[in-house]
Amino acid sequence: METVLNYKKLQLPTVVPTSCVLGAEILGVDLSQELDDESFSIIDSAFDEFSVIFFRNQTLSPEAQINFTKRFGDIEINPNTQYALEDYPEILLVANIEKDEKPIGLSDAGRFWHTDMSYTKRPPRCSILHAIEVPIENNKPLGDTLFASTAAAYDKLTNDLKNKIDGLKAIHSFKSKKRVPHSKRDDVTKNNQKQYPNVVHPVARTHPTRGNKCIYVSSDEC
Repeated sequence: METVLNYKKLQLPTVVPTSCVLGAEILGVDLSQELDDESFSIIDSAFDEFSVIFFRNQTLSPEAQINFTKRFGDIEINPNTQYALEDYPEILLVANIEKDEKPIGLSDAGRFWHTDMSYTKRPPRCSILHAIEVPIENNKPLGDTLFASTAAAYDKLTNDLKNKIDGLKAIHSFKSKKRVPHSKRDDVTKNNQKQYPNVVHPVARTHPTRGNKCIYVSSDEC
């Protein structure tokens, strides 16, 4: 008697680029489940190509978020450890919710254009955000997270300006971070000065896999 085995066809992620100079949506993925190598390879390549990728309608446990993050490389612990999720130092909370008159998370994060943790000798490859609760009014989200392509900005420079900045270097300092007026963020600068001394990075960095250049400068807050 012949036995017929039916195998469920593996659904691979679909990459849908935006109409902008960066960004792509990834469809057909449940990040709460462990990804096979082929599926992650598609996601990884999309990140390298489009710089920003996003996944809609995901529900992740802290463990699932950490496991997915580790697929991109070692996790860098943010120095604002007082705002880490309890029992999960890898996850930094961003929130305006207060408990005992103190914010439970970093309430003034991302108020200025910046690149995350550029003050480290080897800045992280990426940051991964998981939106849990977003304020909504009249069916529209209040506020937004914006991204800019510093690679596209470099490409738009004149050849003369490219020649001027190529080879230049900039100092990135943890100590000079801005603070939003009336911010309740704890001042951890003095405690972290030895851990994060000033570092120098090229003003025009080269992408490690694509080989194109991008402008790598920030405002004081990073």
